Amino acid sequence: MVSRRDMEKNMSSSKNRKKKNYIRIRHLKENSYCEVCKKSGKDITLEFHHILPKKKTVVNAAKTSKKQMKEEIRKCILLCKSHHKHIHRIPLKGPGELDRIQNLQNNPTILNI
Repeated sequence: MVSRRDMEKNMSSSKNRKKKNYIRIRHLKENSYCEVCKKSGKDITLEFHHILPKKKTVVNAAKTSKKQMKEEIRKCILLCKSHHKHIHRIPLKGPGELDRIQNLQNNPTILNI
């Protein structure tokens, strides 16, 4: 298997920034897990969920600079596709998104997955 760094070295020009960022994002997702069900990104599809939606500045992190991409990812958590879809359907019971996530973690029966 080719390492992330070896893949990045082969794409040294600035034209390939987008490809490099896609590789970084894919690597991050593959080595992470869903914050709700703890399933590995190697086994399932993970998606970014903004904890502070009003602070969202970038729609597609792969199309930005490495610095901007890292800043945007810091505002997010990773969720599996099912939990990401359902988290937007749960009404807020507290002051923010973290309460929504905690509600999911504490009450898995909320979801019909």
